[in-house]
Amino acid sequence: MIDKELGRQSSRREPFDAITCFHTDTITNGLQAAMKSGNWNIKRFKMDRSSITAELTRLSYISAIGMMTRINSQFEKTRKISGPRALQPSHWGVLCPSDTPEGESCGLVKNLALTTHVTTDTPEEPLLRLANDLGMEDANLLGGDELHSKENFVIYLNG
Repeated sequence: MIDKELGRQSSRREPFDAITCFHTDTITNGLQAAMKSGNWNIKRFKMDRSSITAELTRLSYISAIGMMTRINSQFEKTRKISGPRALQPSHWGVLCPSDTPEGESCGLVKNLALTTHVTTDTPEEPLLRLANDLGMEDANLLGGDELHSKENFVIYLNG
């Protein structure tokens, strides 16, 4: 529309205004359609993504929490590979081992555990100082019997 208007501009004397080429609700309608359907199609960049957004179902509090903590992996659901479907030891306390759908997406859709607390850009020095003040000891200085006794707990800080 802008190209057509600029082509006609040579015969006009008034300045060009790009706002007149747009409908007032084009961007709003496009964003609403993308959010409702979950499909993001941008023809100019040949981008065609599906299932980007999903409507939050609020049938119950637990179902809403479960939907907000869902993690979808980008692997193909039809392939029979077990690596991405398996839980790793580093997922302990972060991903729920039993909350996964049945069928071909089993293990590819995971949920955060209830004990998960996601933080961003938090400096670790104050936490390390606090843990040391409360009596934390370095695990490298302990023996196997001390490390696995019932009186001691293992603390992981940033992995």
